[in-house]
Amino acid sequence: MPAHYHLAVFTPDGELQGTRVWNRSDLSSQWLGVCAELLRNSASSWRVAVPFENLEHLEIRCTHSSGVGLATYYARGELAVSTLLLRGDHPVVEAEVVAMFLASLGRVQLVQRLGALTRFRTISSMDDRPLHAVIVWGNPAVSDDDAGLIQELTAHFAGAMLTA
Repeated sequence: MPAHYHLAVFTPDGELQGTRVWNRSDLSSQWLGVCAELLRNSASSWRVAVPFENLEHLEIRCTHSSGVGLATYYARGELAVSTLLLRGDHPVVEAEVVAMFLASLGRVQLVQRLGALTRFRTISSMDDRPLHAVIVWGNPAVSDDDAGLIQELTAHFAGAMLTA
């Protein structure tokens, strides 16, 4: 497995905010361990509260199989972030999941209202693997503190899934 993954961050209007490489060595081994345990000990589709004291108000909903995953993050039940995780093991499966992900974005009222689906299609042409594509929804019901915690959580969850 690679020692890093590629991150691509999008806004709700489909604008690519930036890309970077996350090195596994820059992540907390404790958080990586918790995320890896969630992946190992769960079914292929699940929703769970973060198992850390004082972080139980954060939840992850995930569907994953064969190095491909979709994860959604919530704070106090409010949508915060949606992600697509592609390890690069199965290009045909990845193409199908990317198409499903884009189709689901096309049903989001905010994406429809902003006419953003065309811009999100950039994800289809991203060749770097492993890839963690992130949509930060900018939900005003999610506090800045929780948004920061979710940013850390998404980085570690991607590290556990994409670099283990």
